Amino acid sequence: MKEVKIGCSSSYQKYGKRLDTAIIQLPSNSNISGLFTSNKFPAAPVKVAKRNLINLDKKKKTALFINAGNANAATGPEGLKDINKMFANYKDVNVLPFSTGVIGERLDLQRYGKSFFNAYKNLGRSSWKNFATSIMTTDKKEKIVKKSIKINGETINFIGIAKGSAMIEPNMATMLSFVFTDLKISKLKLDKIHRLACEGSFNSITIDGDQSTNDSSLLIATGSSLISLSKANEKKILETLQDIFYEKHFNLKLGKLQVFRNNKLSSSYSEKLGLKEFKKRKIEIVIKLGDSNKTSKVLTSDLSKDYVSMNADYRS
Repeated sequence: MKEVKIGCSSSYQKYGKRLDTAIIQLPSNSNISGLFTSNKFPAAPVKVAKRNLINLDKKKKTALFINAGNANAATGPEGLKDINKMFANYKDVNVLPFSTGVIGERLDLQRYGKSFFNAYKNLGRSSWKNFATSIMTTDKKEKIVKKSIKINGETINFIGIAKGSAMIEPNMATMLSFVFTDLKISKLKLDKIHRLACEGSFNSITIDGDQSTNDSSLLIATGSSLISLSKANEKKILETLQDIFYEKHFNLKLGKLQVFRNNKLSSSYSEKLGLKEFKKRKIEIVIKLGDSNKTSKVLTSDLSKDYVSMNADYRS
C-alpha cells in the first residue's frame, strides 16, 4: 500500500539510536475505525485521539503520530497540554496521537518534538518494518503481518502492525494495533467489522488482569482497491452472533472433572480432584453458558518468572 506514507525517527532517549517515533500519513479518502481502552483513567493521547477521530476535518491530511518510551499516562491536565504544545505546528493535519511506555512521566517535548519533526521530513522514506520497530517497548521482536486475498479475481491487501508484551488483559489486551487495508468500505461497516475482529482477538486474551491506560486499535481502509465490500461477501463478513445465555445453565469443567453443573457445585467435585487438574502442565477449562451451537476461545498462559519481572520492574 504505497499510498500510505511512513516516516520514522529517534528521539535518542530510552532506546539510544533505535527508532521510537513514527508518523503515518493516510490517503485523503481513508475511512478509520478506532477502538480504545475502557480503563476509567485513559492516557492523554487516548483522550485526544478519540476526540480528533470524531472531529476529522476532511479538508486536512490525517496522520498517526506514535511515540514509544513514554505513555503520557497519569500525567493529568499537563499531559493534554503537552500534546497540544508538541503538535501546535501541525495545523494542516488531523493529528491522531498514540503513546506507549513508562506511566507517570511527562513527555520530553524538546526531544520528541524534534524526532516527530524529523519523522515528518522522512514521510515516504521509511518502511513498514521501521514502523513496527519504532513502537516497540518490551517487545522481543517486531510484530508485522502482511496478507493478500483474491475475491472475484481482484486482490485485497492487509498490513498489520502491533506492539504489546506485558499487562495482558481483555478490553484491548494492552496493545497498540494498526491494521491497514485497501478495501472500499463505509465507515459504518468498517466499525462493525472492527468490533467483531477485536471481540475474537484482543478482547479474548488474558494473563494477569492488568488493563492498560493506552490500549488503542485502528482499522484503516484506504479505499484504493478496485473491490468493494459488497463484492467481498458482505453477509459473511458482517455476520453477528446473537446467542442468549442464561445463568441457570452455567456449567464448568476442569479437564474431565465436572466442577459446576446447572449453576450448582457438582457432587462429583472435590478440592483434591481439582488440585490434581491444576498440577497438570496443560489445564483445560470448559465453560458452558447455555444452549448454543456457537463457540468462543480465550487465550491465556501461566505466569513465568520473566513475565512477572517484566511487569514488576518495567521502565521500558
